[in-house]
Amino acid sequence: MTDDRSGRSVGRRALLGGIAGLTTASALGLATATTAAAATAQSRLGTGGYRVPTTLRTGYSAYGSGYVGTHSGEYAFTYNDGFYPICNAWADSYHSILRWQTANTVGVWFIGLIGVTGGSGGSNHVAGNAMDITAIYHTDGNFVDCNYSHHGYAGVTHNRRYAALAWSARKHMPEVGIVGTDPRHTNHIHAGRYKNGSASLLLSHYGASWDAWLMQYTCKAFMGAPIALDGNWGNQTESYYLQLMSRLGYAGRNPFGSTAHLQDLAHTLTAYGVIGAAI
Repeated sequence: MTDDRSGRSVGRRALLGGIAGLTTASALGLATATTAAAATAQSRLGTGGYRVPTTLRTGYSAYGSGYVGTHSGEYAFTYNDGFYPICNAWADSYHSILRWQTANTVGVWFIGLIGVTGGSGGSNHVAGNAMDITAIYHTDGNFVDCNYSHHGYAGVTHNRRYAALAWSARKHMPEVGIVGTDPRHTNHIHAGRYKNGSASLLLSHYGASWDAWLMQYTCKAFMGAPIALDGNWGNQTESYYLQLMSRLGYAGRNPFGSTAHLQDLAHTLTAYGVIGAAI
């Protein structure tokens, strides 16, 4: 099999093929910047005790009824210098939520990506302002794999962890694309610094939007809502969104008009999801 972006033929490698070489110099690869924007190659995300390796997905391996990514050793991706601190904040947030929810016994082992800088047209990737997340592995062996965890056959715990990964990114970035938002996003979550040129974190209301996809998937995963996953924030989506907010005790909060409310909602949904809890 070949990966969608690297193009390498790797076949069905072991689940964590190459991961044993995380700390070796020979495992390090350097991404090539394709833009003149200020950018730096980095192989770890987070700060202080939360600094964890980023790895490159190079193929897929059979797992359950589907396929999860196989990831190489520690790999340096090239980030816009303004985007890298945002990615660090995201990694720190996810790691700290996971630690809190597991009484400080579980953290992030490694993060899988297939790209940061690259692409064409108006994509955030052109200037290294978006990352394509393929997986996140916890130190207890639990994981989210973006080619597997969103599927029904993966089970509701995986579905909730997948939603949590997306919301952890949404807490820090306005452009988050999950399965359904774009044909390419069936095997990764896109997380970008800007949405339509804006850095506003506010949730998008009504009409078609990536936030509508995320909210619909969330209501289905956490509440079992029989909701249509069509990316359109209509009456049905609004009704289930209000039910979700009520169950969380967030009635009256406004993530469409308050960044603090949006970030609080994203933080809480991440906290439920990392342990696969229902709402």
